[in-house]
Amino acid sequence: MAGILDKIRGLAAVLGILGVALIAMTGYTIHTFHSQLERQGQIAVMTHTIEDWQEKADRLNSEKLRPVTAEQAKEVKSRIIFAAQGNQLNLLGSSDHAEENGRLCELNVSGDWGNMVNFLKNFGSGDALVGIKGLAMNMEKGKIQAHVVYEIYTKGGAGSER
Repeated sequence: MAGILDKIRGLAAVLGILGVALIAMTGYTIHTFHSQLERQGQIAVMTHTIEDWQEKADRLNSEKLRPVTAEQAKEVKSRIIFAAQGNQLNLLGSSDHAEENGRLCELNVSGDWGNMVNFLKNFGSGDALVGIKGLAMNMEKGKIQAHVVYEIYTKGGAGSER
């Protein structure tokens, strides 16, 4: 009888160890499962963020007018000056400086009314996003003089090199 009790105790000890091991493995499996769910949630958030960004980038790139790089802003300014000259306007002065969203430029030109209107009607350059911030015109010695303040919007905001 003592031998049977020893065998039952041994069997109970083995079953106890197996039970503890089973509980530990179940706990580890549940922990791993929850960690995997967290990772899947993070991946879903990241994927949504990237898809949202890509959608916005595609929408922006499909627009007719969009911000340009800082280097392209110099070319845009040059094309605007050439457009003024192409409309037979005299260049009286030009300046620019970096702003938070782009380059703020000033242009002083003079010429005939028809040429001035044509220049302003077609103001801009290609697909660059350019906004007129201010326009002042007056008559001086039979010619229209215009002071145009415009901004060439650039990519990257205030931190980009202009």
